[in-house]
Amino acid sequence: MQPSPRADALFPAISSALYALNGELGQVDLFNPTTSSQTFTFAATDYTAAVFFPALVAHLQTVAPGIRTKIVYSREYDALDDLLAGRVNFAVGFEEGKMQPRHGLASLELFTDDYVVAVRKGHPLADGTLTQDGYLQLGHVVVSPWNEHHRPIDSYLTSQHVSRKTVVELPSVMSAPFIVGQTDLAITLPRRCVNQLFDTHQLAVHTPPFPIPPYTLKVYYRPVSGHAKAQRWMLEQIGGLK
Repeated sequence: MQPSPRADALFPAISSALYALNGELGQVDLFNPTTSSQTFTFAATDYTAAVFFPALVAHLQTVAPGIRTKIVYSREYDALDDLLAGRVNFAVGFEEGKMQPRHGLASLELFTDDYVVAVRKGHPLADGTLTQDGYLQLGHVVVSPWNEHHRPIDSYLTSQHVSRKTVVELPSVMSAPFIVGQTDLAITLPRRCVNQLFDTHQLAVHTPPFPIPPYTLKVYYRPVSGHAKAQRWMLEQIGGLK
């Protein structure tokens, strides 16, 4: 027997409702961070994990060494669905794009960041002023973990009826420092990402020659009752890192 189209359409809402009901009818919340070995699962990308998790894990090792964390690389389109279905406890993502609040979800703001343009030291434009024309003449490395087509940089350039030359497109930021360090290609990334993942002594960093809206990194979660104490405690730990 195959489910009807209507049953398929109702499945996400029913799944979320059953998950919430299971929490309400479950065992009494006896969470104690000093003795718990509970695992908290986060949906994130390599970038969001790199700028957020080292400090969190270091803190947890001090205050609750038994607590475990797990990161799953979830596509932006799926991360909030994973939350609603109970497959992850938290999703880390930017407020822009498809990571918009949904019914039944809440969020905690981590930080707001801006973008910078980075090229290797010794690049022909390393010591000069970067203009928009100069930016457009460069070849670019673009990090696109979700294969999104509406990046804020390209959205602005499209509004000006121009486009940049994408030479390399990557699903992960991890190889980007090595590519930029050995070529004349440029990369436009969040400032924290460049400061944390790149050897800034080998880079020339420029302010973008056109306005790029800053973004806000948030932790999204679905309020639950059955494990409210554990969730509230973890949110307090995350909030204390800001």
